[in-house]
Amino acid sequence: MPRPKRASPKNLSLTEIQSELKQRQKIVRRLERQRARLAAELEGVNRQIFELTGVHPQGAHRPKNTSNLGDALVKLLRGREMTVSEAAEAVQAAGYATTANNFRTIVNQKLISDKRFRKVRRGVYSTRANAK
Repeated sequence: MPRPKRASPKNLSLTEIQSELKQRQKIVRRLERQRARLAAELEGVNRQIFELTGVHPQGAHRPKNTSNLGDALVKLLRGREMTVSEAAEAVQAAGYATTANNFRTIVNQKLISDKRFRKVRRGVYSTRANAK
């Protein structure tokens, strides 16, 4: 909606400036109420999307997990051997939430860098005997 053209303040009297200021403050209050209503409506829509998908539609909100990725992988791999892809799919199936597009790469990095895991052979990992 285009804003109406306003007169330049230098051509107005003090009374006209005060009147203009009152009008603008009234418009700002109305717009702030409208913004608050729209924000509440948007939050409701976002909540419904999140309930259906488990992913916040604005992407800003990271999912909350009960444990970190390393701990989740230790529980999953204890006594087993898995490829990186299998581990990434299994940890998500077990309830680990992520919005990462490159989750397999993140799992791979964790398996390489975390001392609780050992490489069995190329691309296959398990836990070390003393992994907690």
